[in-house]
Amino acid sequence: MAENEFEDVDELFDSSLTLPINGKKYRIPAVSGFDGLWAQRVVEEIRKAKAGGDVDAGKLNDGDERLLYERMLGPALDEMLKDGVEWERIGHAGMTMFLRTTASREDAQAYWKAGGDLPEADGSAGSPNRATRRASAAAARSTKKQGSTSGTRARKGSAKKRA
Repeated sequence: MAENEFEDVDELFDSSLTLPINGKKYRIPAVSGFDGLWAQRVVEEIRKAKAGGDVDAGKLNDGDERLLYERMLGPALDEMLKDGVEWERIGHAGMTMFLRTTASREDAQAYWKAGGDLPEADGSAGSPNRATRRASAAAARSTKKQGSTSGTRARKGSAKKRA
């Protein structure tokens, strides 16, 4: 068996991104394994919400928007803030890296070039604008979970009334 049967994975692909903002190129390093797993859990919650399932509101809340950007952009976030980059552009960079982490480089590139809206697979209009997405997320968070029915009993006489 050859000693160097496998090359270092870093030689095979690069998970980082370089994004130009206001004439400067920001290098976004690869997301850590911990943050990648967190991002995958967020994607699962989004899928549940779209399917009408119960959503863990702790994973989809606007208060964690900055946390998403911190996890996806790493030290580039501090550099962007120091350079006075507008929040909308930081958000666009953060979501681009989120897609790079949870989907593919191609999806991230399409999102970046489309200004935040990806066309659907059938060529129809892309994803809703930010206000619509936030309203949908707020509605998902405000949906009450069904209470537990364990340990409850029907009231006496209720079966007779239905008969």
